[in-house]
Amino acid sequence: MSVLARIPLLWKVLLAPTVSAVCFLGFLAYAMYVFGQNNLRMEGLRDVTFPALEVATENVGLLDRLTETLHNAVASGEPALIDDSEALAEQTRANWSRLAQLDGAYAQQASGLRRNFDAYYEAASEVSQAMVAGRAPAGGAIERMAERLDSYRDGLNAFRADTHDSFTSEVEHSTAASNRARAVGVLIAVISLAVSLLIGFAVALAVKRNVDQVVGSLRDIAQGEGDLRQRIRVTSQDEIGTLAYWFNIFVEKLHLDIQKLLQSVRALSKTSRDMSAIVANTDRAIAEEKRVIAQVAEQAAGLGEQVNQIASSPPRLRRRPAMLPVRPTRVWPILEVP
Repeated sequence: MSVLARIPLLWKVLLAPTVSAVCFLGFLAYAMYVFGQNNLRMEGLRDVTFPALEVATENVGLLDRLTETLHNAVASGEPALIDDSEALAEQTRANWSRLAQLDGAYAQQASGLRRNFDAYYEAASEVSQAMVAGRAPAGGAIERMAERLDSYRDGLNAFRADTHDSFTSEVEHSTAASNRARAVGVLIAVISLAVSLLIGFAVALAVKRNVDQVVGSLRDIAQGEGDLRQRIRVTSQDEIGTLAYWFNIFVEKLHLDIQKLLQSVRALSKTSRDMSAIVANTDRAIAEEKRVIAQVAEQAAGLGEQVNQIASSPPRLRRRPAMLPVRPTRVWPILEVP
């Protein structure tokens, strides 16, 4: 998990398909190698082993026909059959020459088998011609012929068996390599699938855990009183961790700005309370002024009424102003009220 926490989110997403691609490329390289080796084996079988097996099989048949022809020539006394055996011998020699030209590995064996064949045919031809002509073969000629025939036949059969075994072995190796490549392909596919699923699950779990932490921190900040002092815990170095880091920076700056705003609001609230107190005092002073003015107006009205009464009284009363009640003396002190 600690390793995944340091990997960027893009590479986390591409990690599982990358592992699958690497496994596929590895299997593809191995399969190409196996198929290349099989192709080389098939080319060897086509160009060397199968022609060599074909030559050996054909020469086995030619030997049987040659011995039968010489036997018939001796039994029937027909010299023409000896000429037919010569054609079979030339075909056998041509086969061994063709085999020597196929591949250097068979050149020495082909030359040795051809020498053995020539030795046998020379002895067989002398014995057959003598017997067809009615002469007895030289002493020990028949034994030499039989010995050389056994030597050539054993070498030919051994060469054919070795060639057949080589052909069969190459086919089995090709089949085994193909089966092994198929088994390796299945194994790599299973391993690739298991590793991809494991990495995918680990990546998804890591991303989900980081996202859940961010969402949980945002929910805690958004719910309740919205405490901006809380911070998102940064647990990874990928894009989600970068998002959480810069979000914490943003919240920190927002917290500082809101603190400054709250300080300004508190100062403004205090100023507003002071202004409200001043306005209340002013209102009380104005109300007091209105009350005093009303009293002055009332006293002025009373004074005007007394003046009117004096003006309308008899002359004798005008000469005795001292008898009027001295009320104006009470007005001026009232008018002097601040």
